[in-house]
Amino acid sequence: MAGKLISTTIISDNNEEKPVDKRDGKFVKKSFPRPWEVELTDEEIENMKNDAEANAEADKERLRKSQLSNEASSMCFQMEKAIIDFGDKVSDSDKQEISDKIGELRKIMDGEDLDAIESTMKALSDKMNVIASAVYAADQQAQATETPSEQTSDSAEDLQDVEYEEIK
Repeated sequence: MAGKLISTTIISDNNEEKPVDKRDGKFVKKSFPRPWEVELTDEEIENMKNDAEANAEADKERLRKSQLSNEASSMCFQMEKAIIDFGDKVSDSDKQEISDKIGELRKIMDGEDLDAIESTMKALSDKMNVIASAVYAADQQAQATETPSEQTSDSAEDLQDVEYEEIK
């Protein structure tokens, strides 16, 4: 066996966690203090609160930036997948236009200009909606032009009565 199997067990003496070797139940010499038992002075607590309040706006902005970056990345993936899924139903010029917008979005999504990211995402989404609407309309038109025999393959003529017996 390469190393010892160690499990952390809480021992009540001195409020410390002590690792115990599972094979022989003996204590390992190193002990670990519990981090939540650190005592802070009132001044330290007040300083932490003030720092949190001072950085609240910056934290919100960083959160917005990371969420927007995640949305942009997800949108790029979804649009690339949609281009593949639509395949022959989308013209080459539309595919190229969407690919260009995806490339543009990938370039700016890690930048600092959040308004540019949002506007590029909106433009990409709008273009994709137009294409999806056109594909949907083409599918609806194709279904409408099918002959009635193609639409109803399960007609009453194809049905047969069969006898069955229930086995218990």
